[in-house]
Amino acid sequence: MKGNKRRIFKLATAFLLVLSFGITSITAGTEQVYAAKIKISSKKITLIKGQSKTLKVKGTKKRPKWSSSKKSVASVSKKGKITAKKKGTATITAKIGRKKYKCKVKVETPKLNKSSISISEDTYYQLKVSGNTQKVKWSSSNKSIVTVNGKGYIYGKKTGTVSITAKISSKKFKCKVTVKQESPKFAVQFVHTDDGANTRVVGININNRSRTGIFVNELGYVTNPRYSSLDQYVYLCDPDEDGVSFLEYYRVDPGETVLLPFVELAFGSFYADDDSIFFFNFDFRGRTYISYVDVYGNAVYELMD
Repeated sequence: MKGNKRRIFKLATAFLLVLSFGITSITAGTEQVYAAKIKISSKKITLIKGQSKTLKVKGTKKRPKWSSSKKSVASVSKKGKITAKKKGTATITAKIGRKKYKCKVKVETPKLNKSSISISEDTYYQLKVSGNTQKVKWSSSNKSIVTVNGKGYIYGKKTGTVSITAKISSKKFKCKVTVKQESPKFAVQFVHTDDGANTRVVGININNRSRTGIFVNELGYVTNPRYSSLDQYVYLCDPDEDGVSFLEYYRVDPGETVLLPFVELAFGSFYADDDSIFFFNFDFRGRTYISYVDVYGNAVYELMD
């Protein structure tokens, strides 16, 4: 009987030892897994001066102690809120017991190359952001006036004023863009022969220095302030046609120089002295202008109502 009691006692003791070992192993394993899950929410971030971001330590209910390696660049509060102060780098540390969890913070100070700019219709200009490594998202407040692509190239479609925005993270940088009416640029030279005291004009050379085509109207008019008898209508002829072929409009492309011959209905040309002025109409970007040209090729123009 006594032998059986001893045997039962030994078995119970052995069972308790095995059970105790198993529980200890499970507990230790659980602690290891629990410890392995503790981590900081971000190990590397980029902020713009003035921005804030809150870091957290996940996997534990213990409150970490926060610190910054360079408070002048990036400070951190007791709750893990980082504030970017100036350009540079800093390391934010969350300490729990003896363990440290770190995040590298880079602070940037982006700058837009223009805060305001004026461009002409049908022209491009590139806006740029310096001091930045993050993605820039571009937008226009009115795409019918100015468009902008992903590289900051703006294009003036028509006259007006818009705001172009470069968005980096939650920060916005703006540029005021004014699109001005493009003015025509051209040079005019008379083609003539000398005939005594007067100049016999037989045509004009038009050199278009604009970025857009100029459409010249067929009808011109010559006037002389001193001798009204010299006033007469003339017609511009198509230089691409043989013989007399009147123009409705002739397009002079950008950078092109075109000779447009004159035809005066009675004489085929006209005489002009130093006081003579030639008037002709042209269309430019959907607007009609009237130009005044003297025999020396000095030209001025104005927009017609």
